[in-house]
Amino acid sequence: MDRALFSKIRQLLSSDSDALSFIRDTDFGGSFELKLLKGLQEFVWLCRNPDFEFMDFELESRRANLLEVVQKLLEAVAQHTFPCSGLPRRNEIPPEWRDTQRRRFENARGELNELATDVYVKYEDLIRTGRRRLAVS
Repeated sequence: MDRALFSKIRQLLSSDSDALSFIRDTDFGGSFELKLLKGLQEFVWLCRNPDFEFMDFELESRRANLLEVVQKLLEAVAQHTFPCSGLPRRNEIPPEWRDTQRRRFENARGELNELATDVYVKYEDLIRTGRRRLAVS
């Protein structure tokens, strides 16, 4: 069962998926396509299901850590970003904050970038631990 769940997570959030490539390579100081967060949103949705838990305590702990930081990132995106004017399906930290509320802009950007990095680090930790504990390549 754990191997099947691990495989599902790797399919949903592969290292080269849109979601993980996006959070690894993007500075939240600019605009971004909301669809790039879809894989992370699906992961959160699936984690609500009790069948989407590892039997192995160490793997489950790492899955829960990843879930926690993904939720924080998605909440921060909802709190700090808004639809771009004239660009459908794109969000950004309001650009006027750069001029009128510089500290607020930099704090939002810093929080989003830090959370994105943390998501990627937690994802790598889950994958490395899962490959070792489940003996899969």
